[in-house]
Amino acid sequence: MSEIRKDTLKAILLELECHFTWNLLKEDIDLFEVEDTIGQQLEFLTTKSRLALYNLLAYVKHLKGQNKDALECLEQAEEIIQQEHSDKEEVRSLVTWGNYAWVYYHMDQLEEAQKYTD
Repeated sequence: MSEIRKDTLKAILLELECHFTWNLLKEDIDLFEVEDTIGQQLEFLTTKSRLALYNLLAYVKHLKGQNKDALECLEQAEEIIQQEHSDKEEVRSLVTWGNYAWVYYHMDQLEEAQKYTD
């Protein structure tokens, strides 16, 4: 993919409403503490926000430089969508797809990122 297409892709990604465009900076938080808190919530709470928690955890993993782990969290989010929100799967998947696109973009897998923006 040429540099121009990468710039174009980044412009598209910046328009998405997902965790990567919320301006949460790793300098502003303790990533390990946030990761631990999310992990505890996922383990001990029976909450309907598990989908949001896995998406947030994916973002935290990315900030820690653990993009493969971030992809695993997004896979967990997709499983929740299929199990609990199959009637609204596409609508519920928009944030997760945006997060996938960003992770792949940061991994320089631009074709994969493009698939999720499409």
